[in-house]
This record gives sequence, C-alpha cells and structure tokens, in this order.
Amino acid sequence: MWLDGPFDDIRLTRLRILDQTADGLNFHDGITNSSLTDSYIRNTGDDGIAMWSEHHSDTGSVFAHNTVKVPTLANTIAIYGGSDIAIRDNLATDTVVQGGGIQIGNRFGAVPLAGTTTVSGNRLERTGSLDLFSHVGTGAVWFPAFDRPLDGKVDVHDNVVADSASEAIQFIGQPVTNVAFDDVELDGAGTFGVQIDSGGSATFRNVTASGLRAGGRSQCGDGFTIVDAGGNSGWEDGHCGRPSPGPLKLIGQDETLRFVTDEVGKPSDPQTVTVTNPSSAPVRIASVTVTGAFTVSTTCGDELAAGASCTVTLRFVPTQRGDRSGSLTVSDGTSAGRYQVHVRGLLVTSTDGNLAAGKPMAASSEVAGFPASNAADSNTDTYWESRNGEFPQSLTVDLGAPASISRVAFKTNSGWGGRTQRFELQTSDDGTTFTTVVPAADYVFDPGTNNNTVELRFPAVSARYVRVVVTGNTGWPAGQIAEFEVYES
Repeated sequence: MWLDGPFDDIRLTRLRILDQTADGLNFHDGITNSSLTDSYIRNTGDDGIAMWSEHHSDTGSVFAHNTVKVPTLANTIAIYGGSDIAIRDNLATDTVVQGGGIQIGNRFGAVPLAGTTTVSGNRLERTGSLDLFSHVGTGAVWFPAFDRPLDGKVDVHDNVVADSASEAIQFIGQPVTNVAFDDVELDGAGTFGVQIDSGGSATFRNVTASGLRAGGRSQCGDGFTIVDAGGNSGWEDGHCGRPSPGPLKLIGQDETLRFVTDEVGKPSDPQTVTVTNPSSAPVRIASVTVTGAFTVSTTCGDELAAGASCTVTLRFVPTQRGDRSGSLTVSDGTSAGRYQVHVRGLLVTSTDGNLAAGKPMAASSEVAGFPASNAADSNTDTYWESRNGEFPQSLTVDLGAPASISRVAFKTNSGWGGRTQRFELQTSDDGTTFTTVVPAADYVFDPGTNNNTVELRFPAVSARYVRVVVTGNTGWPAGQIAEFEVYES
C-alpha cells in the first residue's frame, strides 16, 4: 500500500501484507492524522512500514500495535522527516541487510523532522544489520541525519531492544540533538550498546544494557555529548572504532577483494583468505559461504583451534557480462558472529570500446551503497547516487591517459521508470581545470524509447578527465547514473 498525499484522516487496521518487492506500506507526502494499527507485515523488499514526508509533512500520524518482520534492504519501521508522529507498541523483528528496527531520520529529501516524535512500548528482536556495501553496522534504533542536522524532538521510552545483530542504538551523519531515552532495555547486541557516528547530544535515563559483545559505546572524538540523567547501567565503558564480532580474524576483512576475467564461464585467478583464531579457546565454524557468481573451497573444518589458521579460496565465475558483487561469510553460528569479506568480480571484454570501463570514478558526493565506482562496472544493476536534495553534483572519470573522444553515454537501470536529468559535460587534461563541451540541457531516460540510455555526441576533443555535472532529476532528488561510458572519435 502506497498512499500519496496530501490528505487527512485515513484509518487502516487489521491488514496482512506479505511477500512484497518494495515497501509493505508507505504514508507518503503529507498524510496527516492517520494510522496503521493491528496489522501484520512480513517479508518486504524495502521498508516494512514507513512515513516519507517528501514534499509535505506527514503530521499527527500513528503506527501502533503492528507486527513487522523480515524486511530486506531497509527497516522494519522508518520515519523520514515529518511532525508529531507516534510509533507505539509494535513488534519489529529480523531485519536482513541495510536497515534497522526503527529509523528516525532526515533522508531522501524529506521535510525535516519537527514537533515531537514518540517511540514507546515497542519490542525489537534481532534487528539492525551489517551494511554489505559500506561495511558499516546499522543500529536497531538509529538516527540518520544524512540530508541535514536532525533536531526535531524525539522521545524514546519504555522500549526493549533485544539481540541486535549490530549496535543497539546509533547516531550517524550530521549533528543529532533533542533526543531523549527513558526506561529502555538493551538486551544483547552484536557490537555496542550505543554507536556514535555524528555530532550532537542525547539524554539517557534508566537505559540498562547487558550482553553487549563489543562494549558499552563506541565514540571517536568529543563531538557528541551524552547527558546522563541517572539510572543508566551496563554501557558505561567507551571505545573508539568498530570491532570484529568475535575472536576470529579474516585477512582482508576490511577490504574488498577484486577479481577479473575476460569470458563468461571462465574462472578468474584464485584468491585466498586466511582465517585465524588468535584467542585462547577453540571457535566453532558453522559455515563458510559466498554469495554472487563466485565459488568457494576451504580447509576450515567444524572448529578452529586456539592459535590456529585455515584458508578459504575464491574464484569469480561470471554467467553474464558486467560487475557482480558478493560476500564471503564465515559464521560461528550465532546471530552476531558473521565474519565477512566483500568480493567484486568484473567481466572485461576487449571489443567493448568503452574507455571508462573499470576506470577510477570520483564524485562530489555519494550515499552508502551507491559509490561512484558503480558507474564504471559495466553493470546497470548497480549505480552511483549523490547525496539527496543537494544540487549540483558531479561524477568524473579518469581515463588514465589523454584520448581523442567524441561520444559519451549515460545509462540508468533498464527496469526503472522514466526520468529527466539535467546535466552538462566537461573535459580536462589535468583534473583541475575543466571546459564545458556540451552545455547544460534536460535529457530524458525512457525505458520504452531509449532503454534508459542517453548518448551525447560532440566534436572530437582530447581529454584525460571527463565530468558530468548534474543539476536536476525528476525521478529522485539526486544524481543517478548506472553507467558512464566514454568512446574514442
């Protein structure tokens, strides 16, 4: 269910929403004095239930007494901006990846959070996750201030946050202020009770924690103030940095292994990951798996002795052209004990002619999971996306050496709906001084007429660096390019 406002006074109750590709339900763009209650939402491909105040504020609306389970790529319950919203007495469980249990944030060009947002009486079980793209944990309850500082009042009280896969509470992005916690129980977390990745401040009263695998809180620097209002326990100790989820260490754990081959079905050269156990006790190894177009073999058995090592060997075996990402996971069988190395394979063909394929890409900004490098991976399923709500944005490719060029092509995902982006094309010899070769204009990406591909032709110029400057997008408040291709004269 996707409800487009502005409108007022909608009551939704006793719904069952199962097995969806995108959101289960979204109050979008000015839904006021409305509610979703006593409903069951399971297995969504984006947020389970959400309020998104894209142009008009969602105001005075409520999510209450719902069960929301197993969202993929997003949150169980998400609030993007808005005013005087309540999230009460819900059960949220089992996020999969790239999301948390309850998110309150300024994201995706939303009207900034205002009034008082109330989060009360909720139970979160096994929520939060590890973002496989940015390698950053997402909190079970988290506050992303990605578009602008988050300073609307947020009252979080009488909640239980149990068995979080990563941190239990997280502040991230620009400064977050005016948040108060009262009578909140943190019952187990894969990393910290509180992860601080922003400036700002928050008040904590009667927040108790136990079973935190990495410690009480992670905070690097003095940019965030914790106001202790009394009654807090179990998360007093402070740390800086992100931990491994347990004793095992994977060589390459903080990197992305890259594989290249030149033919469909032809395995790449192998790469080996070493798994070590530096602890004084044996560690169970429940599984060794890899996702994507990769094969895996291992010398690791069911248990790794104290001080011992074993190896995992990976190859990329593509079934189609382009870039394919995946993740090697060594699991100890617990919800938080996932040790991961991210892998990326590229099928490169010599007859393509695209000078930008596999070359370094740099952007004026990017959002987690959608880096500039995605525009050079020969795969339209991945894409670059700039920071939302802030134009102009630019994407620049370094061809490595000067070349005579007269044509570029920009692609978005062929499955997307149409959109118009406004941009201009610039070139440079030194990466500092750029000259406009195609002035700013509106370009239509249409799945029906041009397969979401825009091609620009111009008199031949010699350049090493090629830049597109995006100043508008009717489909999303950001620059979006899946492939940036450059061709010789």
